Amino acid sequence: MRLLLSNDDGYLADGLATLALSLSDLADITVVAPDRNQSGAQTTWVAPSR
Repeated sequence: MRLLLSNDDGYLADGLATLALSLSDLADITVVAPDRNQSGAQTTWVAPSR
């Protein structure tokens, strides 16, 4: 089995490595995470006015 773990809190977020390590005996784990916290980043985009 293969599992993809992802978050928007960054790869250093509490629990992400722990979760990946705890599941590594059950599956091949791939972690995708930004290099820094991106929580709420989608709400900061503002459309350009015309």
